Amino acid sequence: MLRTLFLVLLLTNTPQMICAESEINPTVQYDEDLGFNHLGGGLSHLEDFKGKLLLVHFWATWCGSCIQEMPSLREFNASLKEKKIHLLMVSTDFGSGSTLKKFLHDKDMEAFDVVQDPQLAQYFNVRGIPTTIIINSKGQEIDRLVGPVNWQSDDMKEKLEKLVAYNEALKTPEKKDKPDA
Repeated sequence: MLRTLFLVLLLTNTPQMICAESEINPTVQYDEDLGFNHLGGGLSHLEDFKGKLLLVHFWATWCGSCIQEMPSLREFNASLKEKKIHLLMVSTDFGSGSTLKKFLHDKDMEAFDVVQDPQLAQYFNVRGIPTTIIINSKGQEIDRLVGPVNWQSDDMKEKLEKLVAYNEALKTPEKKDKPDA
């Protein structure tokens, strides 16, 4: 029993990197028409984020691990203005948007782009929170982080730089050799 509890705690509190660092393999293609109703108003679709690396971060107000990582996530979000990354925070909370807005205000998290839609977790096959799904400019999942992350760590910064470079390379059209005359 104690061993099982230890394994559960270890698996739920350790970020899991699905893709190997040396090789990025898109695993899932998401529907470009997938819609996001933003808490502040407005609707966007997955295709609206083309050209950027999209981080879809699933969390909840009642999740201790989610709250634990918020300070580094807030700093990370503030640094995104000049980067080619968009962070979309998906709250899996049920209930009114006003309760979530109050929570965001109280925790100084109003700068986040927030969506409140517990059903999105099912669409993205999220098994626990916090979970961050990293989607390239073609709408393909290229990584998944399960568990709390230190977004300000050197390892995370290096990982995201590699993923941004990979994403930028996807946008560059392939050069075709000229046929011989």
